[in-house]
Amino acid sequence: MTLVAIALGVWLIAYTLITDKKVGMARSYSATYHKWKDAGYKWPFLVFLLGIVLGVWYVTAVGEWNGYWSRGLVWAGAVFVGGIGVAADFLKSKRMSTYHNVFSVAGFATVLIGFAINGIIFPLIGFAFTAGSLALIKKLEFRTTVVEAIGIGLATTGIFYL
Repeated sequence: MTLVAIALGVWLIAYTLITDKKVGMARSYSATYHKWKDAGYKWPFLVFLLGIVLGVWYVTAVGEWNGYWSRGLVWAGAVFVGGIGVAADFLKSKRMSTYHNVFSVAGFATVLIGFAINGIIFPLIGFAFTAGSLALIKKLEFRTTVVEAIGIGLATTGIFYL
C-alpha cells in the first residue's frame, strides 16, 4: 500500500505542477478543467481524476479492511470522484454545478469516513481542523485549492496505514 500512497501523492503533485506551468492554477482543482479547456485540452483534468479513481479502487481491492462498510465507503468515494469528471463542466449550468458540488463533497466525505470506520481517524480529524480554519480566512484566493489539496493529501496518507 505504501507504493500506492506514494504514487497517488506524486500524481497530485505532478498534476498541480504541470497545470500551474502550462495553464496556470485555478481557484480549485475542479476549475483547472476550464483552464485546460480554454487552452484546447479537456483530457488532463479527466486523466488526473481517472488516476485517483483507479488508485483508490486498487486500495479497496487489496488493502486490509475492518469489514465491508469502511471498504464500501472508500470505494463509493472513488465513484463520486469519477462523478466530478462527469460534471466537470460545472460552469455550463446551475444543475451541472450542483451535481459537481455534490460529487465533490460526497467523494471527500465517504473516503474520510470510510478510513475513520477502519480505525484510521487522523485524515478526517486533520481535514476538519485544516478546512475549518481555512474557511475562516476570507482573502485567501486559492482557499478551495488548498482545502482540496489537504483533503487529498490526508486521504492519501491514510493509505499508508492499511
